[in-house]
Amino acid sequence: MSRETQVLVSDLHSEAWWIRLMDDEVTAEERVRWDAHLAHCTRCQEEWKAMIFADAALRAAPAPEALPVGFTAATVDRIKRQQRLRRLLAFVAGTFIVTLVAMLVLALAGSALGVVEQGFIAVVAGRQALFRSVMHMVLVLFFGWQAILPFVLGLLAVGYLLLMPNGLLFTAALIWLSGHRRAMAPVRS
Repeated sequence: MSRETQVLVSDLHSEAWWIRLMDDEVTAEERVRWDAHLAHCTRCQEEWKAMIFADAALRAAPAPEALPVGFTAATVDRIKRQQRLRRLLAFVAGTFIVTLVAMLVLALAGSALGVVEQGFIAVVAGRQALFRSVMHMVLVLFFGWQAILPFVLGLLAVGYLLLMPNGLLFTAALIWLSGHRRAMAPVRS
């Protein structure tokens, strides 16, 4: 018996002691100690009488009837049928909800389709203006690339100076970050 069990069992009012006593697992020395305690403790006397009465009533009770043959299999089958029914009902309910939402979306899409159709008609009707604009832009870019080239090169140079390592913006960010870290560092004394 472990030390913890010995400590619990040494208390004659503990649950561990009562379990050992009811299971008749006490030594002769413990039985003498229990009898001496029982002679003086009215609380234990009442509880002991109640436990003896309950034990006698349980021993006198008839044994429960044996389960019929196939009871477990029938119970498992019934549970499986109930689970299948629940899954079927969940499927039907889910299908109903999805169908309802789809019908609602289609109804809203039908009313929105009129607006989309009007916009499409406007785009098709204005296709000549759109085509002329696109063609003009393509021609300007194709034939006027020499005019745009200095601007593109200038933007690339500015981007390189600001964003690349050793660029102005990158260097300024590193200086600020190192100063910020020094300001946040704890002061050592």
